[in-house]
Amino acid sequence: MRNAGGWREDDPAGVVTIHGLPHRILQSVIHGRLPAPGSLSLNEVFRELQAAQLAGLTERYAIGGAVAATVYIEAADTEDVDVFVTLKPSKGSSLVTLEPLNSFFKRRGATAEGEQLAIGGWLVQLLPPPTSLVEEALDAADLLEIEGVRVPVFSREHVAAVALEVGRLKDKVRLQQLVESAGFDRSRFTEIIGRHRLSSKWARAREFFKEHG
Repeated sequence: MRNAGGWREDDPAGVVTIHGLPHRILQSVIHGRLPAPGSLSLNEVFRELQAAQLAGLTERYAIGGAVAATVYIEAADTEDVDVFVTLKPSKGSSLVTLEPLNSFFKRRGATAEGEQLAIGGWLVQLLPPPTSLVEEALDAADLLEIEGVRVPVFSREHVAAVALEVGRLKDKVRLQQLVESAGFDRSRFTEIIGRHRLSSKWARAREFFKEHG
C-alpha cells in the first residue's frame, strides 16, 4: 500500500515501527554497529531530510547503501549515509542541481566534507539516481518509522539488486547476506534483476558464492 506521498507502507497502521516488527527495525542499534540514540543518532539526519522535502527542495528521497542494508541485516560499521534524491529544478531554470539542497542544509548547520555533508555527526552523501535500477529502488522505497521519524528506505530486494549491480567485494558480501536473510523475497528479486538485465550477473555471483563459501 502507498500513501499520498508515494511511499509504500507495509503494516495495517501505515508504518513499520522499530518496536513493532523485529524484521523491519534499524538493526544497527540492536547489533551495536551504528551509534545508539543519545550518542550519534540518525534522528537529526532524518529530520533534516524531512525538512528539505517540506521546503520543496526534493520531490522524493530514500536511504540506500550500507545504512539501508543495516535495516535488514547485520552490516559493517559505517559513518556514511547514502541518500538518493529526485530534485526539483531551481526557480527560473530548467537545470537540476544539488546546490540548492546543499545550501539549505548548510544554512541549518551542516558542514561540507568534500562531496559529503556532515549532519549530526554523520557524513551524508546526496546522490541523484545513477541508474534505472536505483531510480526504481527510490520509487519503490518502503516507509519505515525509525527513531520516531518516518523514513523512506530501499526495500530489501532493491538493496540486494543494487549491490549486485555495483559488484564490489563488499557489495557481494552484502548481497549474500541479504539473499540469505529471513524475509527475502526471491521472486521479487528475480523480477527486479530481470527488468534490469542483471540475471547473468546474478548467475556469476552465485558461482562466486559457491567458490568462496
